[in-house]
Amino acid sequence: MYTNIDQKRAKTELIGFGDGITQLDTCKDGSWILATCKNYLMMIPTVLDEDSNGFTKKMGKDKPLPIKLTLTHSDIIKYNIDNVNFKTA
Repeated sequence: MYTNIDQKRAKTELIGFGDGITQLDTCKDGSWILATCKNYLMMIPTVLDEDSNGFTKKMGKDKPLPIKLTLTHSDIIKYNIDNVNFKTA
């Protein structure tokens, strides 16, 4: 997570699940990051307190765990999905 595009050193490196990220987006205020992976979506909260988030301040040991959003096995069967491949979220 960087404060601005020209910054050479990241404020925070986030925890992931080991899969490649195909698309990345943030909400306007930077309080959430949405990452698209092939088989799931990942939501990452970035708020530290009322005045800061992971873009403006190092998160250190306070890094949040990402929330993994996946299709359930029953939905895959119900909707006859052969291959899960999220594009953009």
